[in-house]
Amino acid sequence: MIALAFHAFTLGLILGCLFVRRGEPKRLSLALSALIIAWAGIAIVELVQGL
Repeated sequence: MIALAFHAFTLGLILGCLFVRRGEPKRLSLALSALIIAWAGIAIVELVQGL
């Protein structure tokens, strides 16, 4: 599960870099959303493993 969360985070990071390069504000907000979702995924995995 950690690998899945890591891949989600990496994908979000890559998308964020691509959107920032294009300089499109709407896309940037989508990229930030992807990063937030990835961080949430990691947090959920950490929480589940802690139980």
